[in-house]
Amino acid sequence: MRTRSLLVVASLLTSTIAVAASNGTVKAGPAGCTAAPTGLVLSCDHLLPTVRLRGAIGLVGDSVLLGSSPGISNPSVPTLLGQQQWGPIRMTTALGMRTRNDGSPPGSAWSVVGRWKAAGFTPKVVAINIGANHLGDCTPATVTACKKKVDELLNRIFSLWPDTQVWWAKIVQIAYPSGTYTPAMLGWNAALDAAVKARPGSVYAWNWPAALKASDIVTDIGGIHPVSGTQYVKRNRLIADNLTLSIRSRFLGQRATPATSSPAGGLSFAPDRSTRIIYSGPLAAGVDTVLDVSSAVPSGTGAVALGLTSSRPSGAGYVTLFPCGTTAPKVSSLNFAAGQARSAQAVVRLNPDRRLCARASVATNIRIAMQGSFVPPAADTDTFRFLTPTRLRDTAATNKVVDHTITLTEPTLAGADIDGAAVTVTIDRPSAGGGVTVYECGAPPPAVVKVPAGVNLSFLPGETAAGAVYVPVSASNTICIRVKIAAGSTFRLIVDRTGVFTKDGAGAFFVPVQAKRMLDTRNGAYRVGGWFGRHQALQAIDVNAAPPGTIGVSGTVTMVSPVTTGYITASGCGPRPLTSTVNGRPGSAAANTATSQISAQGLLCLYSSTNTDTVFDVAGWWQAA
Repeated sequence: MRTRSLLVVASLLTSTIAVAASNGTVKAGPAGCTAAPTGLVLSCDHLLPTVRLRGAIGLVGDSVLLGSSPGISNPSVPTLLGQQQWGPIRMTTALGMRTRNDGSPPGSAWSVVGRWKAAGFTPKVVAINIGANHLGDCTPATVTACKKKVDELLNRIFSLWPDTQVWWAKIVQIAYPSGTYTPAMLGWNAALDAAVKARPGSVYAWNWPAALKASDIVTDIGGIHPVSGTQYVKRNRLIADNLTLSIRSRFLGQRATPATSSPAGGLSFAPDRSTRIIYSGPLAAGVDTVLDVSSAVPSGTGAVALGLTSSRPSGAGYVTLFPCGTTAPKVSSLNFAAGQARSAQAVVRLNPDRRLCARASVATNIRIAMQGSFVPPAADTDTFRFLTPTRLRDTAATNKVVDHTITLTEPTLAGADIDGAAVTVTIDRPSAGGGVTVYECGAPPPAVVKVPAGVNLSFLPGETAAGAVYVPVSASNTICIRVKIAAGSTFRLIVDRTGVFTKDGAGAFFVPVQAKRMLDTRNGAYRVGGWFGRHQALQAIDVNAAPPGTIGVSGTVTMVSPVTTGYITASGCGPRPLTSTVNGRPGSAAANTATSQISAQGLLCLYSSTNTDTVFDVAGWWQAA
């Protein structure tokens, strides 16, 4: 960050953009603003009444936000927010604004929000830029006192509008000549952090100090005010972008209509115990590669479960699998970054000719392994039992090759012939890259077990990644997991179980569908499923996943450009299980198959631990016998 020449910090607390009168005449402020005779703008109050998709937003702030008002910097923050579909917009700013100042109501945010309420303004979001004028009584030693001031305003806002969200900008104050942050600034921002922690999902603090440091915005010596309208516009854009990014998604309708189901009806599952590789080779960008799987699956197979692994892709992209002879659906089966090895499960409908087509958005190599076939019900095939999602293993490990044996104990299914399981394997923060293979255990040791050639999860150093798999279960109710990683590396292994396949015919049958996108929170032409805005941390959103009366769904959940490392959990909209479905890291696209129960209305709930865009593509649903 670059700063200007010396100024007395105390004088910065009331400075703003102004035009001085050189000839003694009185200067008027911009429309909607009041000004001193010298032209110094004292306060502004603007209402942009246009109603837009994101809904109403109110902005209240001190002199730092005053410079972002219409008529002072152009484009202003309200103009930029309008372009991002906010509206109506109310903006009230004043020199010396405090959270509460009974002696001067125009400079009191407490009074401002009360006037908004009296005027019938109902914001979905209240954006606040206040704090610099409280620095005289705030230090790290007085965080509690500062938080009382923050809480006083927050309590006032939530009493007026209980369902609103609050976005609050942190402040900057740089000491001279050290160039370090002042104790007062650190104290105030610590108070904001404490307020956010006390109200998760309702209050968000924008890290303006970090954003300023990463920018080329020129400020005064105290780092408080941009020095010109041009510099203010740079900040205006950061405000509008961060605010829009930070506010939780809202359901505005219309939900996606159900996908078209296969006429074959419900199918049972036949696990492929050989985990054979059905294709290993290149995919050209935009070209359909035909995969004839007729020799790998029984006659009458209506869908297959596959494991996909990319290698050396030429850029960031995705692969879509679909029945040949049909239009490629706008869904993804596997997502990856440039040069990245990435694995995912895909459940794909088959036509009677049992040919699949693979289409990549960019050139990549791919390996495709069989996990099982969905076939007409027979005595030796399986149905699926949804169980409460359970964490079977959570352990730290260090080694070159690590083998784990996990016993499936299901007290509610005593005596059932368990033939397979739906599990998600997660590797957390490995110190090196590698792969995980989940497979059926062989006879008890010391018998030699042949580990399948394919992997179910590929991971990079430092990331958290998850992979789903339908795995055969041994006669002793065990599954085996092999982690391949550099010698001496460290990692955390997590294994979650969703349900099991049994041979008693008492479980659910699978109905494959023409793959369809049911949810996409991204803006513009991408948006599907009725939700508008980013999927926020600690927010659960519901998806019209399947028709009412079905009991579960399978499909791909994708995290697109999460802000921080985090995860999404798919569940049936009841109590949220303590498991994860897909894990992503900042700026990436990460996908994984969810096989989950749904609500009686056919809704799938997706809970996110971080701010992300979220996509769900349905592959089929499960119906009771």
